[in-house]
Amino acid sequence: MRNSAFSSLTLLLLACCSCAALSDAYRPAGDGSAFPSPWFAPGAARNLFTASADMYGYHVSGLMVVSAMASGGHRVVMMTEFGLKMLDMEFGTGGSFTLHYCMEALDRKVITAMLKKDFRMLTAPATDMAGVKVMSDRRSGETVLKVPVGGQRYYCHLHPQTGKPVSVIRTTALTSKARADFYSSPSGRLDSIRLSHDNRKINLKLSRIDEIQSPFPQ
Repeated sequence: MRNSAFSSLTLLLLACCSCAALSDAYRPAGDGSAFPSPWFAPGAARNLFTASADMYGYHVSGLMVVSAMASGGHRVVMMTEFGLKMLDMEFGTGGSFTLHYCMEALDRKVITAMLKKDFRMLTAPATDMAGVKVMSDRRSGETVLKVPVGGQRYYCHLHPQTGKPVSVIRTTALTSKARADFYSSPSGRLDSIRLSHDNRKINLKLSRIDEIQSPFPQ
């Protein structure tokens, strides 16, 4: 009984410490009027990336297409290098989500749930700004948008000049879970994205591919 009580007290203290660490990293700033400039804006051309993933000692590669829809949502499609579709997800405004297709090898609830959360970070912050709070990073001074989605929080760090996300950190109420970092050229062009997890051996790197229109008639 004493061991059980001690364990419960220890977990409670750890939880309190974790909450304090997260809350201390940011402070309220502004009146909530800040609005980001998303990397994948509606009306822009589709974005094609090579995708390289390391998962629990295994390495897989393929292609990923990220497209912004006129409705304000985003479509994320993964495929093999030969064009065989593996995954097709749609992220709508207001936190809505639709899984259009998932190949049998990936069709596991734990996998699709993880990929849903990860890929949402690539398109965060959402264009629907309801419930979003404007914060400031205590160390860097960066403007940070706190976006609540499905019981989790996405902290979107914005570039001071462009307003585009430089990193997105996904957390629960207690600890950080995953992080997406966006890298761009001096001209402001998105070049690559790296996604990593704090408690899982899963890392994803996306490198942009410039599509060149064929000079031959179709």
